[in-house]
Amino acid sequence: MRKLATILLVIITLVISSCKTEKKDAGITVPFEKYTLRTDLPLYLMKINLILLLQ
Repeated sequence: MRKLATILLVIITLVISSCKTEKKDAGITVPFEKYTLRTDLPLYLMKINLILLLQ
C-alpha cells in the first residue's frame, strides 16, 4: 500500500509540474487619449466601436 501511495505521489507531482501556468493575453486593446484638466485631474477618452447585427 505504501508503494502505491509513493508511486501515485510521484505521478501527481510530475503531472502538476508539467502544467503551464502562463496566462495567454486576450489581445483586446482599447485605444485611449489622456488629457489633464486644469485641476490636474487626468481625463481618459476611449473610442469604442459598436457593431450591431440586426436580423
